[in-house]
Amino acid sequence: MTADLWALVAAGLAIGGAAAWLRQRRRHARRPDPAAAHDPMAGLPTCEGIGPRREPPPD
Repeated sequence: MTADLWALVAAGLAIGGAAAWLRQRRRHARRPDPAAAHDPMAGLPTCEGIGPRREPPPD
């Protein structure tokens, strides 16, 4: 009986965790960042605190 109860608890936690993970992924997939689409430096590492961020040269 105790093992069955623990198995049910573990299954419930696994299902709840998977559902929360899917909800979080869907929430972020729906809202793309409009600033990131126009930022050529998006995704590149920055050295914040060391110096000013250099802007790309004008075309």
